[in-house]
Amino acid sequence: MKNKEKYIEIFETFGEEAQIEKLKEEVYEFILALQTGTHKEWTEEYADVLVVMTQFFIAKGLDTMEVQLTMAAKVDRTIDRIESGYYKGVAE
Repeated sequence: MKNKEKYIEIFETFGEEAQIEKLKEEVYEFILALQTGTHKEWTEEYADVLVVMTQFFIAKGLDTMEVQLTMAAKVDRTIDRIESGYYKGVAE
């Protein structure tokens, strides 16, 4: 079984609503690991988040290039806002 098929099987077995709840749980655990965990725990929890995110990426038919371009635009927008003082008083 190919990786893509594995993600689809997991997603279809549990269903979208259950995987939304799973994603909430994994993101929460990742945040806790960032606050008090070790490098190993950060890695494990980040991987858990990515596993569920990848299920949604595949199930929703998202496009890698479109996501990468959107991410780049959002990073650029944030840098522009930092440089323009948009976050003055917020990020200090």
